[in-house]
Amino acid sequence: MKKLYYLLIIILFFSGCIKKPDEISKNDMELQEKSPFFIDLTQVENYKKIKKTLKINQEEQNYLQDNSFLIKKLGKNDNFSKAYSFLRRNSVPLYLTSDFIFNLTQTNIQKNILNIQNNIQYENLWNLLNNLYTATSKIIETDEYEKQALNLLKSDLAISLSILQAKTEQINTADNKLIIKADEKLFTQEEAKKFIFTPDQDTLNQIKSEIELIKTAQTKEKSGLFDYQIDYQKFALPEVYNNYPKIKNYLITIKWLQNTPFTLKNSEVSIEKSQIQTLSAIILSSIINKNDYIKNQHKTINNINSIFWNFPEANLSENYYSIWQKINPEMKKEKDFYLQNFTAFQKEVENYLLSTPLSEPDFRLFPEEKQLDQFIGQQINYPQIQELTIDENQKIPFTAEKIDNKYRKIFSQEMEIFALLGSKKAKQLIEKDISLFPNYGENYNKIRAEIENLDQNFWHKNYYQYWISALKNYNNKQKNIATSFTYTDNPEWQNKILTTSLGSLFELHKNNMNYNTNPSSANETLLQNISIEPRPDIYQELLNLKQNIEYELQKNNIQIPELKEENNKISEFLQKIITLSDKQIKKIPLTQEETQSLAAVFDNIFFLSSSNIISIDELSSAYSNNILQHALGYLQFVIIKEELNHKNYFAVGPMYDYSEFKKNKNEKINLKNWQNSLELP
Repeated sequence: MKKLYYLLIIILFFSGCIKKPDEISKNDMELQEKSPFFIDLTQVENYKKIKKTLKINQEEQNYLQDNSFLIKKLGKNDNFSKAYSFLRRNSVPLYLTSDFIFNLTQTNIQKNILNIQNNIQYENLWNLLNNLYTATSKIIETDEYEKQALNLLKSDLAISLSILQAKTEQINTADNKLIIKADEKLFTQEEAKKFIFTPDQDTLNQIKSEIELIKTAQTKEKSGLFDYQIDYQKFALPEVYNNYPKIKNYLITIKWLQNTPFTLKNSEVSIEKSQIQTLSAIILSSIINKNDYIKNQHKTINNINSIFWNFPEANLSENYYSIWQKINPEMKKEKDFYLQNFTAFQKEVENYLLSTPLSEPDFRLFPEEKQLDQFIGQQINYPQIQELTIDENQKIPFTAEKIDNKYRKIFSQEMEIFALLGSKKAKQLIEKDISLFPNYGENYNKIRAEIENLDQNFWHKNYYQYWISALKNYNNKQKNIATSFTYTDNPEWQNKILTTSLGSLFELHKNNMNYNTNPSSANETLLQNISIEPRPDIYQELLNLKQNIEYELQKNNIQIPELKEENNKISEFLQKIITLSDKQIKKIPLTQEETQSLAAVFDNIFFLSSSNIISIDELSSAYSNNILQHALGYLQFVIIKEELNHKNYFAVGPMYDYSEFKKNKNEKINLKNWQNSLELP
């Protein structure tokens, strides 16, 4: 029985950790592929137990027989050989490669798709969207902005309905029944009658080009409906869905509902258009809040999305979820054994497999490039981390090139950073094989000396500046990025697009490493990871923080004249949000003027000026609170996240304890907290 457990452990380990099933290169080992001498699977030791545990039927066994291969002799890859030798020495049988799981999953893909299709809430989604479309048509058009917003919203919903509705070629007829078993794949004639949608001619004209771009799914260009560029390639689905037109259109509709257009570098959006599209979000929020039926459908939308969570646009053959479900119960039983027996060769495994997280939370590498984790690095390094091989003249990730060079400190060598963090695991690995980190001692001592020589003024300045940058996004000279409430004509800041603290706070990893050169890529990642948990009181705490920092700057006679204008605008901006949030807490309705004012505030938040960003969360995340709470939630997302592992509420500069921010502004902030949190050797 133990051998079975060991084998199950190995199967899960490789299915979860290997980047792709073909990571095991055929050039590095001798394979016994299918041939007249192919070993029958039933002759493989422990195969019967595997078959019983995974409930492999004859059809699946035949498929595996034809497509799997066995390891016959290990070849050139020494690290690979060491790991396998370790397993064998510990009596862990491993005869099948990870292709065993890969191929078994392949046999279940079609079956899983059909099971999903039988469980989707197709009619519920249709009714939800149809109700929304009807409701928008009945809203009283009070002014021109609202009228335009309403038309935009109607067109947005009409696109979903047009994609979702049954088409002639999808209808299950007597003729196609003779050709294909269509009962589970196509609509019946009776079903199709439920999904009839004919928009008015104006709407139809507006959505025609957009639908064509979505269906073609090949370009990145200006939207046919919105004043934004959209990457339509994300609407492409794996070819396997071509056999299931009903579910294919359903998935595309879900993708459209989750779609967030945003400005790319060469897209200019007028203030008027931004306000119109923001107001469309307000209208949609209002509709949902007033319609109990639609509000109750939020959970349905969540369920729909969760059904497809394991069948994304990525290649379906890479999905191991169904197998994991079968193996996981056994894995839980063997957790202690797993940890005990696999730690011994974890280092060897990391040499050739996707890097696995080590036991310490502060010792994390990027899986492929093995770059320093942004979240860890930015807590000790202002303003950002330099990549290992970067040239001094190259653009440095996350930082504008000419801003405060005299205060910039760049630390290379990821392991030295980990050691500075006091990571015992890092130090152990360095001591174990010093050859992996040449000149470690010299570099480490140099970095340590640099950090120890930084005075309080340095940390005050860099921290204040980073706090400022965490609240703003700068336009370039041509103003072809979304409008910013902190735009300034100061030449020091011209043509600079500063990132916020989003990347470090939320570990958006390598996509955000290229923010300065490819801001759209970072925004895409950002918007895919947004989670809203509104907390209005955070803004009062931010003001307290700002007052503390201003007090320290004044006390130490530190002047940052180039930030004075930004400081005033941010104070005004935060005060406006706080005023509105106070009314929200007291449940005082916002006036028309305040609503418009809030819309203007939205226009100054670079990723909230997109077309229907509120509707995305209203339709797919069940956050049915009003528009103000969404604004607060997004602002909170930009600035801070409370659940950080190390309880450092800003992931740059000195490692402050958050409790320090709550002290009276006349008390001096303890700037040595960050030093005390490091275990310097």
